[in-house]
Amino acid sequence: MLSQKAKYGVRALVELARADEAQLSAGELATRAEAPRKFLAQLAENLRHFPFLVCNEEHDRAFFGFCEM
Repeated sequence: MLSQKAKYGVRALVELARADEAQLSAGELATRAEAPRKFLAQLAENLRHFPFLVCNEEHDRAFFGFCEM
């Protein structure tokens, strides 16, 4: 059984993979993944060091996306 945080994380990754856009705002990703925006902000902080995921903050807005490798 997965924890609620794990479920949110999986949903967020699925929505990133489905997205047509290169990056999604944290708010848009939260809506699509049905996950709390605050959780996604914490997730971005934890995943910031992974090369396949782009998490940058610009003018108090967080953006998520996958890097091209």
